[in-house]
Amino acid sequence: MTETEQLACIDRTLAGDMAAFENLVAQWEASVYRVADGICHDSHHARDVAQDAFVAAYRQLGQFDPHRAQFATWLLTITRNLALKSNRKHQRMIPTRAEFLEDASVSKAPSPEEGLEWKETFAALDAAMEKLPAKLRAAFTLTELEGLSYQEAALIEAVPIGTIRSRINRARQRLRLALMSTPSPLS
Repeated sequence: MTETEQLACIDRTLAGDMAAFENLVAQWEASVYRVADGICHDSHHARDVAQDAFVAAYRQLGQFDPHRAQFATWLLTITRNLALKSNRKHQRMIPTRAEFLEDASVSKAPSPEEGLEWKETFAALDAAMEKLPAKLRAAFTLTELEGLSYQEAALIEAVPIGTIRSRINRARQRLRLALMSTPSPLS
């Protein structure tokens, strides 16, 4: 869905068309869940946060300003803030999981050996992601997994774009070092 189509859905939602909001939810539910899960590191907790994010977005939709941010940036900022608030409420650390690769598509079915290698690589990546500091993990998740621009990630994290670049670079370096000892399924 393009930004123009999203704005049309927002206008229709504000006019009382619930189906239009359902279209927005369908478009963004996977991304909202992944961001929440990346912060909460608990699938049940992440689902609750994702649901709360859509409820909050619906209630605040009249305040959305397309001149200040894209809808995705606005929605994922709501999600991030609710996840962080929820974590503080539950007095939890803010780790992440690397299950973002489980929905990666492969052009051919892997052999059993390749499947095992992928599983080992994913497990190593998961462990490496869990060891990243929360700020590096958040920047990496927003840009590399959610496909947001550095500028959008900077808006969501409320930091300068250079800080996002630095965090992503450090996250990549740490992940690369952690995965160097893991056999690559691509070799």
